Amino acid sequence: MSSSLATSHHLITAPLHPSQGDTVKLTRALAGASILALAATLAACSSDSGGEATADCPDGVTTLTLLRAENNPPKDEFIAQWEKANSCYKIAVDEVPFDQLATKTQLIGSEDGGPDILEVDGPNTQTFAAAGLLLPIDDYLPDGYADEAVAASVAELSYDGKTYSTGMAQTTLGLYYNKTMLDGLGIIPPTTLDDAWTWDEALKVMQQCQVGDAENPDVFGLAPSAFGNGTAGNAYRDMVILRSAGDPTAAKGSSAYNTYWAIAPEGDTVDGYLNTPEAISAAKVYQSMYQGSTKVTSNEGLPNAFADGKACFDLQTSYLAGNLAATPPDFEWGITPVPYITTPIVHTGDVVLAVSSKTEHPEAAAKFAIDLGIGEEGLAWVASNKSFPSITTTDSQFDYLKDPPLSILNDELVEWGQPRPPSTHFVEYDQLVSEGLRDIAFGADPASALNDTVSKVDDALAR
Repeated sequence: MSSSLATSHHLITAPLHPSQGDTVKLTRALAGASILALAATLAACSSDSGGEATADCPDGVTTLTLLRAENNPPKDEFIAQWEKANSCYKIAVDEVPFDQLATKTQLIGSEDGGPDILEVDGPNTQTFAAAGLLLPIDDYLPDGYADEAVAASVAELSYDGKTYSTGMAQTTLGLYYNKTMLDGLGIIPPTTLDDAWTWDEALKVMQQCQVGDAENPDVFGLAPSAFGNGTAGNAYRDMVILRSAGDPTAAKGSSAYNTYWAIAPEGDTVDGYLNTPEAISAAKVYQSMYQGSTKVTSNEGLPNAFADGKACFDLQTSYLAGNLAATPPDFEWGITPVPYITTPIVHTGDVVLAVSSKTEHPEAAAKFAIDLGIGEEGLAWVASNKSFPSITTTDSQFDYLKDPPLSILNDELVEWGQPRPPSTHFVEYDQLVSEGLRDIAFGADPASALNDTVSKVDDALAR
């Protein structure tokens, strides 16, 4: 099937997807040129928090504070690189556990002062922008950024026509497979997006490679979810099955169109979006993976099932590729495109850097956020981690994206990628949808579960 390039139906002013096959040319040189222009602006800015004046820093050295989640980027070595290149600024890092990051950010609105730069889980960007916690950075972006950014990043990190972050790395989903097992069965998974399996095709293969009784197999057809608390239903992973039953090229407002987007354009309702006939039908397919004679996985987690050889497939993020490369399993593995029902789709997103509305140094904070996102320091970190940049680039340091298996993930990201449905109430949306999907996996009637989820989400959106 040919891939379908969808553009967002949300309030985004920039085009969301480059043309198929388009090679985007935002290189470090382009990003660097705009950053140098911003640096000249910063040199003229006064600061009331500077230290002792020097010849190079007539206003003293200004300290910017970064709120960062533990064990998350930007890494200290790349912060140090930025400080060396911008000697009139220092970065003080305030770290919190990841599960406290959103709460800490929300509290900033009621406090005096606070961090200059905020690390934000990407889907929360619109929530915090709508609450007035973030400053837009459009005035500081490189020329042509919106055309050259990964489409999903633009959709996720914009609100009301303004950009609040460039992102740092991007991530997406892939269907990992145990090549050694499949070779023994004569199964060759698709290697291009155009040849991607449908879910019906994929589930038949998963049933074929599963070993043992479906209720307690020795080898699962599909590894149990490792997302969230380890039970089924995580919206990032599992909701793509339902969304793939939709069609963004269908008539606007039709049930097929609405199913793909999973929320109204205004973000005020999911009725007629999450509970369409297409979504209910897809939820039955989803439930069949966990229940009855067609069962290929467990609704309870089993850590490291794929790496331990206890599953022949795993629906996982791009980070698993790095883990498998760093600690190779005792079998050959590969990645095939994520299956679909009607329209291919993968979720995207990662932590990003944004500028706090409380900062007294917006230009400097924006410079740091952009540099560590799409500037030299940011791209160097992405490349060192074998991750996916939030811009499409021909830079040679990303040559690892040209060959399988990572090229498959990169192609998905560019051609199929969509953020989880943007909303100013994303936290509630994500939690409630995950709970509804979990109920379906555990055996609840799909139509009743989705209608119940719609009622709960709409109540949250109305607050």
